[in-house]
Amino acid sequence: MKSLLNVTLAAIFVTLATHANALTYQWSFEADNVFSSSTGTVTGTISGLQIGSNDGSSVIVEVLSTPSGNLLGGGWVFDGTSGGTGDAFTIATDGSVTFSNAVFERASDNAELYFGSGGMVGARFAPELASFTVLDGGVPTSHRTNGGTTQFVPSVVPLPAAFPFLAGAVGFFGLLGWRRTRNALPV
Repeated sequence: MKSLLNVTLAAIFVTLATHANALTYQWSFEADNVFSSSTGTVTGTISGLQIGSNDGSSVIVEVLSTPSGNLLGGGWVFDGTSGGTGDAFTIATDGSVTFSNAVFERASDNAELYFGSGGMVGARFAPELASFTVLDGGVPTSHRTNGGTTQFVPSVVPLPAAFPFLAGAVGFFGLLGWRRTRNALPV
């Protein structure tokens, strides 16, 4: 019985000491210079980031909403950093995104998504979501900001699936130990 209790305590310690390494964020930017659509907010999710420097290759991006309703969904592939050097993202130990400079592409609609600080970065606006495929009225869809930044808000971390089972096992062994000591006491 004592060895089972030790194993249970070790499992609790490992579970509490281990945390999810991949971070997920909701991102957004205000499009203030928009061609072929109205101004508004561009939003999405980004996951696979780690504390510290990130090269962008393991990041998964999804666009959830745009002012025009175009360029939604996933399938974005990391294409590098604007200017070609440096980190794509830097995450502080408190989980805040302190730097972003990344370019993602999606071949299905000839689109590019840039994360970064406001204004021009190289020959690109940052942040920007743009398709170079000619759409309505002969003008490509582009949602840009000139002087704005991308906002990153951490997503809620889900409860690990095994946690309820671990809690049940701890409760079971605790009840078993309590019952055993209660029965061992003189009446």
